[in-house]
Amino acid sequence: MRELAALADPNRTGQYWILEVVNWAALWCAVGFVSGFLAKARLMAVLGGLVAETLMVLGFYLPLGHVQRFHVLWLAAAIVSGPVMGWLGSLARQDRLLPIRVLGALFVLEPLAWSLLFLLLGRAANPLSDVTTWSEIAIGLIIICLAQFRARSGPTPRPPARSR
Repeated sequence: MRELAALADPNRTGQYWILEVVNWAALWCAVGFVSGFLAKARLMAVLGGLVAETLMVLGFYLPLGHVQRFHVLWLAAAIVSGPVMGWLGSLARQDRLLPIRVLGALFVLEPLAWSLLFLLLGRAANPLSDVTTWSEIAIGLIIICLAQFRARSGPTPRPPARSR
């Protein structure tokens, strides 16, 4: 566990990109989405998203010794976003493409929103010059393109029902 904490400590490694990637809200939402996609029932998808997001927040702050910086805001965000993303994942499992596009849009819009906020606050001269920002946008565009490709190829064939 200490090795993981050392990876995320820029004072020890000098690798700030690790901290930036693990702080992508879209990436955290994707975990709730995947847990919902893997669940067989809608209720389990919603609960799975809630548990996944909540445990991620607790797991991120507690082992790193950031208890003093643990904010109730992030736990509240997990409690709200987890069930929503789990529900969207369950919809995507039913061959609906809109939830997959929403997930991709989160990856595209999050860095753009942060960049706009930082520009308005005067904190960054050019926030779009960051490699991790463009990486997140690229991941979102790939997800959206994959959903579009899936839409053009038609619905996924269902396996035949087994007879008893």
